[in-house]
Amino acid sequence: MCSLVRDNSISLETYKSLSEILSNYRGGDIISTAIVIADIRNRLPTCECNDEELVGLIVHAVAGQGKAIAFDQRGDPGLHGCRSYPGKTSPDFRRAT
Repeated sequence: MCSLVRDNSISLETYKSLSEILSNYRGGDIISTAIVIADIRNRLPTCECNDEELVGLIVHAVAGQGKAIAFDQRGDPGLHGCRSYPGKTSPDFRRAT
């Protein structure tokens, strides 16, 4: 279980990874929860948060920033206009045009 649920704190590594990932998005972008969660799992395999807890952290982190969230962690991120740009270490997703 994620430490956020147990004692209202989050590990510094999880928070830092999430911040780095979300910093690639700008206002008006669509954030795919599936893609952000996958990136966190790749960067931080020891993360103890489950997917639903990570979704909650994503929502809180982007509140008020004008970013849309596609709650697609149980489906295909491509269905919501989310796409990656090849060759980047972190995902950088923009609205599909």
